[in-house]
Order: sequence, then structure tokens, then C-alpha cells
Amino acid sequence: METSESILGIPLDVALRVIDTVSSDRATLKACCLVNRVISAYAQSLLFRRVELEAYRIFRQYLGVVDSSTERGRELGQLTRELSFICESRRYTEPAHLAIRDIFKLLPHLPKLGHFELHLRSRYDFTRDQLDIMSHATSITSLDLHNFTRFSQSNVHDILASMPQITKLRLEGSAFRIVSGREPLNLALSELHWHIDLDPTARELKWLLGESSNLRALSIITAQLDEPEALPERLLPLVLEQYGHDMHTLRLSDRVDSLDFVQSSCPMLSELSLTFWPTSSVLETLPRRLTHLALARPDKTIANESALRELMSKLADLPRLQTLTWLTGDEVSSNERTEFMQFCAAKGILIAEPPPQHLGSPVQLRPAYRRPASDPPGLRSMRSEFWW
Repeated sequence: METSESILGIPLDVALRVIDTVSSDRATLKACCLVNRVISAYAQSLLFRRVELEAYRIFRQYLGVVDSSTERGRELGQLTRELSFICESRRYTEPAHLAIRDIFKLLPHLPKLGHFELHLRSRYDFTRDQLDIMSHATSITSLDLHNFTRFSQSNVHDILASMPQITKLRLEGSAFRIVSGREPLNLALSELHWHIDLDPTARELKWLLGESSNLRALSIITAQLDEPEALPERLLPLVLEQYGHDMHTLRLSDRVDSLDFVQSSCPMLSELSLTFWPTSSVLETLPRRLTHLALARPDKTIANESALRELMSKLADLPRLQTLTWLTGDEVSSNERTEFMQFCAAKGILIAEPPPQHLGSPVQLRPAYRRPASDPPGLRSMRSEFWW
């Protein structure tokens, strides 16, 4: 096969698409860095684009690679667009833990960082200098904040107040409370994802949403027991009346009695996800503009045949529906499954099944960026270039 710096014997765009396809496999990406200059540059950009730091040793190596005091470090630091930083990971013993102070050593070297995922477990009091560093990370517009500090919420408010430019916010953890005496946040969010163990109050949601006149997605996913609880009766109507005009996506884990308020407050809603089986009153009030509906399958307490027939009758009233996603894999009989699939096929509705769950090995949603125990052949000499 003919090869040079720009000729591989196959069209370059085909080669790059192949690299895109295998980009979740870091060993393959590293091997691609050995092909030629064009391929190496592209593979390296993918290698550094999304980084997960969980152990201090890996952090030190990565910090040395992206050190902006060198031209090579500045080039590599600009490649990182997504960063996951996990403090006090339960996977490692204390000497290997990352501390919150470490993130402030790193942020100044990542000028194009757009998405930041931060995991906190202990109580932290940020210094003024640390908050100043965070306030200068203005390229970050998407923040995932995993806070498992039950008795201190000031750190959450400090972070959010330091990053008024963020437009996408996901909060996950054990609790969230408004800190007394703090000024309301002036965030203008397009997405808010509440994945906190406890239901929010309308005041907490409005505190977070602030000046969000263009909210496109809202999800409220709380810790579920055996039976989903009901959302506080007036919570969603109060919030959606103010922020729902441009909303396209709504995800709920707690039961609601009706979706009438969604119809009136969210005229643009096209995607709805309910992690429970909806009651008749909810099915009656499904927004007619939906193109994507996600539901939990009926559980053992519900007669599957009658439930699916009721669902089919209501889906017939949704002329734009293109996709129905099952969020759970609860089994229904083969006859019921066949009848429902035939109905959806006739309506042009695609059925999406949940991903298979393998016992003993949790599904990994994103590649873990950690160095393997041994180097693949031929790559040892390149470690200092792009391997941390």
C-alpha cells in the first residue's frame, strides 16, 4: 500500500472516519499515532480531547504533558475539551487520591476546556485565589458537579457563582440547599439536570435557573425506592410556567397525575422521558408534538396486555412520534411484544430497547482514561509525547 505524509492508499477522510469509530479504544488510538503525521495529529487530538483524572500519579503525568510553559505543552493543553476530575476516588487508597487543590494547578493550562465534571466528597472551603482561578476558566460552558458533601453546600454556591458563563448544569449527589445570605445565582441555563437524592423545591430550581430565558432541557431524577414517589403538586407548574416556553426535553423520575400543565407551558416540547409507567390521566395528556417518548415498561403489578393496548390507543394521537424508548427491560409476553411491535411498525415508530446489563460488570458509559499496566509494543518511546 502506498503511504506518505498525506497518501495512505485509501481516501484520507475514510481513514479519519475509521479512527472516529474506534476512538473509544485508547490502545488503538495510541497505535494510530504511529502511522504518519496526518493520522498521528488527528489521533492525538482525540486522545487528549476527553480526559478522566482519578489518581494522583496520572494527574502528575498529565500536568507535566500540558505544561503551558513549553510550546508542546501549550499545543497539547489546547486539545483537551472535556475533563473529569474525581477527588478522593473510592477506587484508590488515600495516598493516590486527588485533592481539590490539584484542579487549580491544572485549569490554567486548559484554555479550550468546554465541559468540566467535578466530583467532591469532603468538605472544602475554597480560598479567594482558587475561586479567582476558576472564574478565569471562561471557556467552560458545561458543568457536571457531583457533590456528596451532606453538611456543607457553600462550596457548590462558590463554584456556581464563579462560573456565571455556564449554560449546561448537571447536579448529582446527596443534597442541595440554598445557603442563607447568599445572592441569587445569575445563571442563564439551556439545560438543567437535577440528579439529587431529594426532590427539589420550586425555590431551589428557580434559584438555579435564575435568568434562564432559553431553557431547552430539564430533568429531575431522584433516588428511587421500590415505588416512584409523586412530585410535589405545584412544583413543575410553577417552574415550567416561567421557564418552559422554549423547552424541548423533559425527564422525570417521580410520578405526576397529569401533563396538562406541560401542554400549556411547554408548546415546543418534543422529547419526554418518564421512568415509571404512566397512569391513564398522564397518557391522556401526552403533548401532541412529541417526537420521542421514553417509558419504563409496565411492572408486575400492572396487567401488561391492557396497559399496552391503552398505550397504543394514545400513541395513535401523537402524529409526530418517531421513537419509543423502553427504559427498563421488564419482560412482556411474546404475543404482547409482537402485537405492539406490529402497531409501531405500521405507524413508523422506531422501538429502542435498553442496553443489556451484564451481571457483575457495570456498564461503563465513557472510556476511563488511565494508563494500562504495560505499554503496547512500539509505544514506549512515545510516552513522553502524549501519554500520562
